[in-house]
Amino acid sequence: MIDEIDIRKSLRTQFLGQRIYSFDSIDSTNTFARSLKENECPSGTLIIADEQTAGKGRQGRQWQSQKGKNLLFTVVTRPLFVLDKVRVLPFAAALAAADGIEQETKSAVECKWPNDLLIDGKKVAGMLIETTTQNDAIMNV
Repeated sequence: MIDEIDIRKSLRTQFLGQRIYSFDSIDSTNTFARSLKENECPSGTLIIADEQTAGKGRQGRQWQSQKGKNLLFTVVTRPLFVLDKVRVLPFAAALAAADGIEQETKSAVECKWPNDLLIDGKKVAGMLIETTTQNDAIMNV
């Protein structure tokens, strides 16, 4: 399992991971994030799990993962931009993740829109971005 202490030792950020919730098994890191009150879940909160029993996929699909075989996490952000700009977030996130993977692995990463990353035609990452809005403002991602 990814250890919270190891994550904290490696962090070089003032934003991401200032609050971390770590689970051996959970239904869904996204569902857990949505259950937290705002004071329990500041922007940059990281929720990680070794296993998800009811992970979420696009269009309400369930996403399956083998215990200990995947990086399963949710990062909560509270961006300060208007609702019409949020549509570019999945593309920006995919490009940023692809760039990071390429830098670390020296392998070419292909983006399969809207949320999958591939190396040599095999899926290496998938992302699901969920948004909560109120009065045309983004409350939570």
